[in-house]
Amino acid sequence: MKRAMNLEQAVSVQNPRVKLAASLKQRKYRERHGLVLVEGVRLIQQAIAFGAEFAYFLAHLESAGGEALAAIRATGAPVLPVNDDGLRKVSDAATPQGVIGVAKAVPAERSLIERAEWILVADRLRDPGNLGALVRIGAAAHVDGIVSTAGSVDFGHPRAIRASAGGYFALPHLDGPEPGECAAALARSGWRVIVADAGAEKDVFDFDWSGRIALVIGNEAEGPDAAFFAAGERVRIPMPGGIESLNAAVAAGIIVYEALRARR
Repeated sequence: MKRAMNLEQAVSVQNPRVKLAASLKQRKYRERHGLVLVEGVRLIQQAIAFGAEFAYFLAHLESAGGEALAAIRATGAPVLPVNDDGLRKVSDAATPQGVIGVAKAVPAERSLIERAEWILVADRLRDPGNLGALVRIGAAAHVDGIVSTAGSVDFGHPRAIRASAGGYFALPHLDGPEPGECAAALARSGWRVIVADAGAEKDVFDFDWSGRIALVIGNEAEGPDAAFFAAGERVRIPMPGGIESLNAAVAAGIIVYEALRARR
């Protein structure tokens, strides 16, 4: 495929692979096909660095740029040229970027709770940006993995993958257990369940972070499920400025890095 290829040679929006890629904006098709969307050159390059396997790419040849095209062609996966309509059909971004990759979904790590020493638990997080940010934080701090409970958005959501900055392909994950089931499994396996709670007495900066730690970040509106409170300890971030609460991802970042400092 040559760089000089023009938009008249772009594949139709009815092309089966364009239609398949567009369907991946819905969870049921991501789960059915075991594929996810990765949009944008930097995100694709980070995904490649983390070992992502791409089935094919869609590229708007006029806007993608030579460096981007060289990077995706180096993977050996097919590159389909698309026009503006094809890009908009597939893109989940407010401003579509020039390259979209269709990658193999990362399979769930079924043994995560049994084998790990430090994990995050996303309890019924419904904002893909929040879940993706937790994945990014976990990957950056090199925790062992992340579990999401039933009712959470899926890890393969396009916005979650973007927010993860490619961490989706680096951090082991497990999704689907009910909150009560998850809390019970953690208790059976000897975990210290630590629940982020603004009303807790213990301060995150004066806390024992030793042992097998499962840090629970609760639903944006309702907080963590009662099963996690029953199974574990509570910790709060001091907010002397009088703000009532922090965004789930911001809170997770503060706590994870304090725990990392203490554990090192």
